[in-house]
Amino acid sequence: MTQWRGRVISLADDTWNYRDEHFIKLLIEQNPDGICSIDSTGLLIRTNPALCTLTGRTQQELIGTHCFSFIAPENLRNVWKAIEDVMDGQKTTTVSTFVRHKSGSKFKATVSISPLCSQSGVIGCYLVMKDCSKEQDTEELLQTTQKILVYAQQIAHLGSWELNPRTQIAICSEEIFRIFGLPYTGYLPIIKILDHIHPDDREPMEQQMIDLLHGQPYDVECRIVRPSGEIRHIHARRQTMSEGKHKRIVGTIQDMTDNKRVQEALMQSEKLALVGQLAAGIAHEIRNPLTSLKGFLNFMAKGHFEDHYMDIMQSELTRIEAVTSELLVLARPHPVQFQTIDLYEHLSKVVELLQPQSMMRDVSVVLQECDQQVHVECDPSQLQQVLINVVKNAIEASASGYQVRLSIDTSHTEHVSVRIADTGQGIPAEHLNKLGTPFFTTKDKGTGLGLMVSKKIIQSHGGDLTVASELNKGTVVTLTLPRRQHSPGPRSVE
Repeated sequence: MTQWRGRVISLADDTWNYRDEHFIKLLIEQNPDGICSIDSTGLLIRTNPALCTLTGRTQQELIGTHCFSFIAPENLRNVWKAIEDVMDGQKTTTVSTFVRHKSGSKFKATVSISPLCSQSGVIGCYLVMKDCSKEQDTEELLQTTQKILVYAQQIAHLGSWELNPRTQIAICSEEIFRIFGLPYTGYLPIIKILDHIHPDDREPMEQQMIDLLHGQPYDVECRIVRPSGEIRHIHARRQTMSEGKHKRIVGTIQDMTDNKRVQEALMQSEKLALVGQLAAGIAHEIRNPLTSLKGFLNFMAKGHFEDHYMDIMQSELTRIEAVTSELLVLARPHPVQFQTIDLYEHLSKVVELLQPQSMMRDVSVVLQECDQQVHVECDPSQLQQVLINVVKNAIEASASGYQVRLSIDTSHTEHVSVRIADTGQGIPAEHLNKLGTPFFTTKDKGTGLGLMVSKKIIQSHGGDLTVASELNKGTVVTLTLPRRQHSPGPRSVE
C-alpha cells in the first residue's frame, strides 16, 4: 500500500511509488518514441531502445556521442538554439527536424526538449523524438491531391463551393474566382454572387438562391458579367449533404462559354450545310423541267409543233410550281389556327377524300373503329395536309389488292397517336434516318419535301412524326399529338 497525491493505491503484492526510478526507467524503455538524456554540452547520457531503432545505432554507438550525430546538418542551428533556450530556463519546447539514419537516409521528426534538473539547477535535457515520416507522407499526398484537384478544375473550368446557410457565405475554390474574374479570397457572400449575375437572368436566379437556402436542389444555366464587362455563360448545380445534425450545401459552377461558342459554331455549320444541300436539291429539281421546257421551246421556234407538247410543258411547269410551293411552306409557314376537333371524324374525311385514288390503285384504306371520342387541338387544314400526304404515300407504296390500315391509339392520357400502316416493300434501314431531309425520297418522282413539311407541321402542334419500316413487310408512320384534356364520351359504333 502506498499513498500518492492523497490517495491510497493498492497494486496487489507489489507497491510502487510513481516517482521510483525503476518505474521511470520502465516507462522510458518501453516508450515507442525515441528518448535520450544529454548533458549541458549535448553529449548523450542515456538512450532507450526506440531511439536506437529510429537512428539505426546501438546504445554503445550513441552514448557518449553528441546529439548532433543524428540531427540533419540543415537543422543543427534550430535544434541547438531550442536546447539552449531550455537550458536557460524555458520549461519545454518542440522543434521539427530531419533525423539521419545510420544508413544515410533521413526522416522527419518532432523533438520535444525538457530540462533535466538537479538540486544545483539545470544540468541537461531530455529529448523525446517522434517519427513523423508517415504523417509527412500523408500531408504530401494531401497536398499533391489538392494540386491535382486545382489543375483538374482549371482544365474543366469547374469550380466547387460549400455554403453555410446561417451566414450565407460560400467557401469557394480558386476556379470560382477565375470564372467570375475576381481576386481570390477563399469565400464569397451570396449577395456578392448575385451582383455578378446578368440583369436579364438575375430575377430567376434570386429565386433559385432562396430555394438553395431552403435546401431545394437546382441545376440551372445563366449568364454572369465580369468586372471587365465580359459576359460568360455558367452552369450551376448543387445538392444537400447531411452530416449528423448538420447539413452541408455543396455545389459546382462550370464556365460553359467556350462550349456555347462551339455549339453555336456547329449549329451555324449545320445550317450552312443544310442551305447548301437545299440549294443543290432545288437546282436539280427545277433544272430538269426547265431543260425540257427549253427544248420544246426550241422545237416550236423552228416551226415544229404538236399538241402533246403543250401537255408536257404544262406538266413540267406544274412540277416547278409544286417544288416552289413546298419551299414556301418551309420558308413562310402559315400561322396555326388551333381548333378542337374530333380526330376520328377528321380521319374519316381524309379516307373519303382519298377513296378515288385508292380505288384506282386497287388498294383499300381501312380506318379501325374507335370506341371513344378523341379530341385534339390543331389547325384542321394543316393536319389534313399531313394526313393526306402520309396516307397517299402509303397507298402508292402498297401493291394492288393490299390494305392501308389507319388506327388511333388512346392508351395514353397525355397524348394520342395515329398509326398509318402500309403493306409495301418497306424502306432499307440505312435510309430511315435520311427521311425528312430535303430532296431525299424513295419515290421515282418525289422531292422529299412533303415529309419534311409534314414533320414540321406536327412539331409546330407540339407532337412528333416517326417512321418505322421493315423490308418486305411494310412501313408504319406514327403521328403523335397532345391530347386535349376533355372527358371522353362514348362513340356509337354500328
